[in-house]
Amino acid sequence: MGSNNSRQPPPEWDAMEFAQRELREAEERQRQAEEAARRAREAAERAAREAEEQRQRGRDARLAAERAAQAAREAAERIRQQREDAERTERAKEEVERKAWEAVEREELEILLNKGIQPVVIPTLADIRLAKAKVQYNDAMFHFAIAGIASSGKSPLTNAFCGMNDNNRADATPAGANETTLEISRYVDTAHGEQFPWYDVPSSGTLMTPY
Repeated sequence: MGSNNSRQPPPEWDAMEFAQRELREAEERQRQAEEAARRAREAAERAAREAEEQRQRGRDARLAAERAAQAAREAAERIRQQREDAERTERAKEEVERKAWEAVEREELEILLNKGIQPVVIPTLADIRLAKAKVQYNDAMFHFAIAGIASSGKSPLTNAFCGMNDNNRADATPAGANETTLEISRYVDTAHGEQFPWYDVPSSGTLMTPY
């Protein structure tokens, strides 16, 4: 039998085994580090992809919102144009109807006048208010109007009452042999200032003024 020392490995074997073990451990640590790095890289890439997808979804959402807003504006513009077209059509229809009624009424008035029948016209309260505003009616004054048939001397009489006997004066009411006064005109009595306004009115019993 040999001695016990002959069964033990030489010291250099322990060093080699230690070195190999250190090498394996180092390789294992390197592998783990590489695996951790790979996982971190994949996580970072996944996070970057998710962030890009989120940004893309945000861009898509903004684009969809802009398109919806544009569509809403276009729809509102179409509705506005349709409303304006409808209003123009309605106004045109009302104008045609008004002219038709005016033509019928004028024809009826001419028939009545040819028969010697004077039409009865009853003004509304609104007509009265408009007429008062047109002639500058004032409750604190005395208002005089001269009415009558055509060429009966209403305008010269108005000039005479207002102290404007010269028919050539610019502020005098025009007078003539034919129907001259076509609108109600206001004239001031020169002797009494604004106390007594006089009005020259259109002739009655004519086609222009049948009442």
